[in-house]
Amino acid sequence: SINTTIQRLKLLQIVENSDFPPEIQALQTSFHQSDDSLDDELSQDSFFSDWVLVNESNNVSSRLHFFIEELSASENINTDHLGTLSQGGIPSEVRSLVWKLLLGYLSPNKSDILENLQRCRKDYWEEVANHHHEKSFQEHKNLKHQIKVDIPRTHPVGFSKFFMYPCTQIVLERILYVFALTHPDRSYWQGLNDLVTPFLIVFTAFTLCCLPEELNELPIESIESALNLGHIEADAYGCLCCMFNKMKDHYIIDKEGVVSLSALDSSITKLKMILKVIDAPLLQHLEDQGVNFVHFGFRWMICLLIREMKMVNLIKLWDTYLAEGEGLFIFHTFACANLLKLWSKELQELELDEIILFLQKLPLDPQQNDYDVQKLVSDSYKSKVIFNFYLVNCAVFIAVVVLLVFRLQKTWKLLMHQHSNPHLPD
Repeated sequence: SINTTIQRLKLLQIVENSDFPPEIQALQTSFHQSDDSLDDELSQDSFFSDWVLVNESNNVSSRLHFFIEELSASENINTDHLGTLSQGGIPSEVRSLVWKLLLGYLSPNKSDILENLQRCRKDYWEEVANHHHEKSFQEHKNLKHQIKVDIPRTHPVGFSKFFMYPCTQIVLERILYVFALTHPDRSYWQGLNDLVTPFLIVFTAFTLCCLPEELNELPIESIESALNLGHIEADAYGCLCCMFNKMKDHYIIDKEGVVSLSALDSSITKLKMILKVIDAPLLQHLEDQGVNFVHFGFRWMICLLIREMKMVNLIKLWDTYLAEGEGLFIFHTFACANLLKLWSKELQELELDEIILFLQKLPLDPQQNDYDVQKLVSDSYKSKVIFNFYLVNCAVFIAVVVLLVFRLQKTWKLLMHQHSNPHLPD
């Protein structure tokens, strides 16, 4: 029922918005001005009920019910089942919690989840205290400068206003700076700023009980109140770290933010192989025109398509990405191939310069780019099955050819031996 759903979601809200442990409150206060009015607002039944009712009327009630049941079924949340359920998209009401579970940021054991959450948030603010200070800024001037330059450039499609707020930019800068210093094997690179944005949007929307696309309509005071609580920032940092742990064997950024050319070439080669299977005429046209896939594929790969589509669509696509676990980056490559296929007709009518311009800036007009994300996900899964079947068939074909060659060689040797010794019995 709607009342049961509301009560269960309120419990999730309490867990996610839980207070910091006493030992971290002083540290948190040094960075934030506390605001209890937000907690009072979230505690109002009517506010939370209206939010759920709006989404119930949007035909997501049955899907939301499945997620609530999965999250409530037992003491240990089955993240494999949760991942399978998430492949078709995650309702906004539970997306924040589900993302954290899928990434491994939260423990699936419910008895540990609150302690786990508080510990992760405490760890982040301790890292902030250790690294984000004036002495560190003097030691890492180039890093600080590059992040400062990139922050104003961070404006995902549909959320420019949200990321122009000073409070949002302060949070984003702190996350990037701390991440760079705590991940010497990654450091910082242009594009990392984009990868934080979906987490900030989803977690802020959950805290304010609104849909992601409604954030731009909220007054800056509400955004500040939410971000000043501290947990959105800590969770965004933690989830960013978890996501890179799942992509470390495939991501194309190497030590110190340097592009790994071998990893990039491998990703581009696989993208071409997939495209050859699902849309050979398009690949042939691109190659005939002399298109270098690096000219657009580099950004697609390092930014996980964040700059190529509206953020509301990207968030839905990321539901599936995160559900893939260790296969996140592999599925991303299939999504890139199917994004090319989506524009196949238009691309095959263009010449080299026009193709490059088109792919570096895909049409973002609502009538042209408001495509069905679920279709993109579905097509990506289909192409993954077809591609793997193609590889298996190729492997079988090669094995059969090798076996035939071996048998023919053996037969040929036997015939030659008999020819040289005609008196031997057959």
